[in-house]
Amino acid sequence: MMELLRFHATWCNPCKQLAPVIEQVKQEVKDVKFSDIDVDLEPDTATFFGVMGVPTLILLKDGIPVKRMSGYQPKERIIAMIDSAR
Repeated sequence: MMELLRFHATWCNPCKQLAPVIEQVKQEVKDVKFSDIDVDLEPDTATFFGVMGVPTLILLKDGIPVKRMSGYQPKERIIAMIDSAR
């Protein structure tokens, strides 16, 4: 099972730009769970995963982090990251 964690904050403009891209990825990639984590509301989770900035995407495979991206990313790059972990 794969899960994509999206670490974001309400004050972060690149996070706002990334949100609709993630929605597009969700429509195309049906076998991955998507979770949104607001770093201001869940700072312990962000610390646990070593998130230093937002937006950050972390791909988990069987609960283990296998890939990571920071900053705004286009849909194709996110899908390629997921595909590379299969």
